[in-house]
Amino acid sequence: MSSFFLVSQNQSHKYEFQHKLSWSPKLNQKHGKNRGYANMSHVKKGDIIFHVYNQIIHAVSAAKYDVYSSPRPLEYDGNIWNDDGWRVDCDMHRLEIPLSDHREWLNAHKGEVFDKNGKLKQQYLFKLNEEQKIYFSHLLSKELMQSLLLSDTTLTTKIPSLEEIKRNSTKRTKTNVNHTWVHSAQNDQLKDDIGKIGEQAVFKYLTEKYTESDYEIIPISSNLAGKKGNDAAGYDILLKNDKMITYIDVKTTTGSNQSFYMSAKEKSVLDSSVNEKNKIYNIYRVYGISKTGNDTAKFEIFKENSLKNANYQALDFFVLV
Repeated sequence: MSSFFLVSQNQSHKYEFQHKLSWSPKLNQKHGKNRGYANMSHVKKGDIIFHVYNQIIHAVSAAKYDVYSSPRPLEYDGNIWNDDGWRVDCDMHRLEIPLSDHREWLNAHKGEVFDKNGKLKQQYLFKLNEEQKIYFSHLLSKELMQSLLLSDTTLTTKIPSLEEIKRNSTKRTKTNVNHTWVHSAQNDQLKDDIGKIGEQAVFKYLTEKYTESDYEIIPISSNLAGKKGNDAAGYDILLKNDKMITYIDVKTTTGSNQSFYMSAKEKSVLDSSVNEKNKIYNIYRVYGISKTGNDTAKFEIFKENSLKNANYQALDFFVLV
């Protein structure tokens, strides 16, 4: 069952709404504990968050991943915020619901969230109690509420951190790189789950890496974008700015074998991007990932030059006679 939170983003709302996230320090300025910051550490994937500033609910979201440690964004005043913090990535839906329209009810059911006048108290993140949870859910349309709840998946594992492995590219030849291209491959539930964890780990890695850049990170696969995802695109993530578009496909296994499967569509996107100056196709190969998603996994980036020179072996064929 998802928990419901309410976040007050007055000072940070512009940055956090632009980047679709919630961020708080772990400790206050005096390096002491703060209830609102401590509440951030409890947010899990699929939890519902109401985003408030100026006493108005401006958005609602479902947490895309479990909360994770993240440094203070450079846009935040270092004299006010500590550097070590919590981050929650949010799939936001914009709203415009003034809390003042519900002040009488909020006053009668204030709990730890609202004061005697029904106004939101001074705190970053609040956890709503059961009465508040039910009331706030009814502020949304049934369709929106259902889509938020369905945005969660059956995976409740923690997203692993990733450690990049860089090899000597000058030693890479056709003989010692044996990537495998097949037209079809059997997928069981375990493979699907491992693949999902890998894609989420890479998306989290990219989000952290490009936080302060002008790159836009766009989820493409259904593992990342839910119902809006496209699993037939030939890539899982789109990384782009005004000058460059990078197609990223994620290949994940629990073992360390470098070989992996590519679909005909993935190969087609790779081939078409080779001749485009402003387009790149990369494969993020994630190794040794835990079935529970709890450990640090290693990954290697295979770029176009390496992929062009790989040894492609067609193992499966669809035959019409």
